[in-house]
Parts: sequence; structure tokens; C-alpha cells
Amino acid sequence: MQQCMSALQELNQEYMQVTYDLAIAKIALQIQATETKSLIGFHAFTGCDFNPAFFNKGKKRPFTLLKKNVEFQQEFATLGEENLIEDQLNEVFNTIQKFTCQLYNAKKSIDVDDGRYQLFVSNYKPSNVNENFTKKIVNFDASSIPPCKSELYQQLRRAHYISIVWKNAYKKQPTTLDPLDYGWIEQEDKFVFKWFEGDQLPTSVSDLISKIPESDSMDDEDESHNAIHDSDYDDE
Repeated sequence: MQQCMSALQELNQEYMQVTYDLAIAKIALQIQATETKSLIGFHAFTGCDFNPAFFNKGKKRPFTLLKKNVEFQQEFATLGEENLIEDQLNEVFNTIQKFTCQLYNAKKSIDVDDGRYQLFVSNYKPSNVNENFTKKIVNFDASSIPPCKSELYQQLRRAHYISIVWKNAYKKQPTTLDPLDYGWIEQEDKFVFKWFEGDQLPTSVSDLISKIPESDSMDDEDESHNAIHDSDYDDE
């Protein structure tokens, strides 16, 4: 009796394994070859354990865009090719920008910086070109617009490096490339994200924010000086 039960359990396990394998095979057949090759780069770019995800975008919508566009599939498939030179990666980036713009519903843009601008203008532009910009930006969610070009490029470089490691995971040394060249910096003996390269703000805007005109600072000093004297008189 026990032998029969053991045999039935083994048969059941084999049946479940075959069913599982058939299900996987069915999914694989439904996915085209270009889609299959693009999945590693796609997953690394849209968010994984080693690369931040696009806030509130998940995987379903990006994957829907991927399935509908062969160009996107081809470019994501090139990520992880170790012989990919810098110029080729820049060409991939142009397509990735278009993909990101569509992800954020900036469908008329192929450049993420332009997409950011168009999305902002569509919500806040004045009705009259001669009208002053007076609208109050209340509760504006920065995650509703795509990342800037500099930030997106670092995201792509990390995705490329991660894809190389994954595609060569069977090797003793998956890659000899330096992660510091691919979207990370080293801090306290740890690799952390290099979010962007260059200034966070345009120099002109940064100057306007950080620099106080000398006349204003002099006025402030005079007011504080007068305030001190007034307080002295009050004490008397």
C-alpha cells in the first residue's frame, strides 16, 4: 500500500512538472524572438534590485509599449552586449528617450527634456501669450513628468552594465567593466547611484536663487543695525 502511495506521489509530481514546463513553453511561443531577447535589458532599465524603477509606472504599461513596438524591442535587446561602443549606446539612448516619453504620455516628443516641457506647459501655460505667469503650482507631482535627459542616461548606463552581468552570469567573471563608468559612484566603500552628471540647475537659474544682490544685503544690515539701536533705547 505504501509503495502504491509513493508511486502515486511521484507520478503526481512528474505530472505537475510537465504541466509547468508546458505552461512555460506556451508563454515562450507567444513571445516573439525579439521580445524574448529584449526582456533582460527591459527589466534592468524599468527597475530591478540594482536600478531604480520609474515611480508609479510598474511593469505592465512599459511592457505593453514594448510589445507593440519592434524598434523598442531591438534597442533593449542590444543592452548587455559588451562590445557595444559609446556611439552605439548613444543611438540606443535616442530610442530609449522615445520609449520614456510614451511611457509618460508625451507621445509627440522624442526627447525627454522636450517631453518634460510639453507636459508642464500643457497644464500651466497661460491662455494668452501676453499674460503673466500667475498660476499657482499647488501639489505638482514631479513624478508625473519623465526624468531629465542627464538622469535618464545614467539609468540606461546602469541597465547596460546590469544586462552584461546577467547575460554572462554563467562565467566566473561576468564582466571586466568598471561600474564607476556605468552610473554608480563610490561612497564609504559602497556603490551608490550616480543620479546625473553636471549641475543640478542651469547656472543662470542657480545664480538667481543663491546670490542675493548687494543692495538687498546692505539694506538688511542697515535694518538689523537700526533694530539693535532701537532695542537699546527701549531698554532704557
